[in-house]
Amino acid sequence: SRYFFAPSAIPLKKGDKYYQNALFLLNSFQAGLTDHFSLGAGILVPFAIYITPKIGYQVADKVHVGGGILFATSLISGLNFGVGTVYGSFTYGSKEHNMTLNAGLGAYNENTGFGRNDYNWKFANTPMFTVSGMTRVSKRVMLISENWIFSYKTVNYDGNGQLLNSTTAYTGILSAGLRILGERSA
Repeated sequence: SRYFFAPSAIPLKKGDKYYQNALFLLNSFQAGLTDHFSLGAGILVPFAIYITPKIGYQVADKVHVGGGILFATSLISGLNFGVGTVYGSFTYGSKEHNMTLNAGLGAYNENTGFGRNDYNWKFANTPMFTVSGMTRVSKRVMLISENWIFSYKTVNYDGNGQLLNSTTAYTGILSAGLRILGERSA
């Protein structure tokens, strides 16, 4: 139901669950509450906690659609960190070989100005995307690729805290790897 971190639209079945660990710092747990709804939560030690409810349906042979929410907030009170997204998913393929396009609108906890300590939640003006895929190449090995495309905003202030200008651009994170499959772990 997931690649490295990004979701597919293929849902967990009721009662299915898994624990995921990445680099000993990112720990999450996902559980299928129904055949179409799962709930996940995790912690990025020592910085943030997050929650990830997700729905998914098979609408045709090899076609799944779904969506969900990701919300993360800081464990450190002075960090004022917060991000989230509402996303939709389209997955083509089977559990063994598939590709997914996710599109979402992110939200972030933004500082209101130079030298100020107050923050406000804002939705991004541009969407973010993931394009991911996996294919089983043997009984025990799957190839995985997860690629994030998102915008970022640069804001410049003068010495008095007055807004000078802001710019928005897209950037990406590309990744590929292997998933080694065991009897009860990967």
